[in-house]
Amino acid sequence: MRTQVRMGIFVSLESHDVRAFATEDPRGFLAQYAAGAILDEIQRAPHLPSYLQTLVEILLTGFYPRIHDCGLDPVRALADYFETYVERDLRQLIHLRDLSLFNKFVKLCAGRVGQLCNLQGLASDTGISHTTARAWMSLLEGT
Repeated sequence: MRTQVRMGIFVSLESHDVRAFATEDPRGFLAQYAAGAILDEIQRAPHLPSYLQTLVEILLTGFYPRIHDCGLDPVRALADYFETYVERDLRQLIHLRDLSLFNKFVKLCAGRVGQLCNLQGLASDTGISHTTARAWMSLLEGT
């Protein structure tokens, strides 16, 4: 079943015919969604993610439009973006005494995306207090 939704194309692999196509010809199935699609019930076609893996270069480069529009190096562009965010935006809100600890905190947060937030664990791994971790998390959420 394929439906056009506000976010783009929505494809449900719950439908037997759609699932059969995705399973029997994964490259052909994915080729029809070159511009992207939302794949629901993907666990019904367990081999499909391995074909998707080769198509997700964009996930590694981020979705910041300027990277793609200007052909920028994503590592450098995202590092510059983060540096500007810290230097300009965050420094107006709080005084960060140790930027290296804050950078470490942000990287640890990024590495835990999709998990329940354990501030005590983040604090311990960063080398800061629980109170500081809570304050920094609130700052990140607010900005």
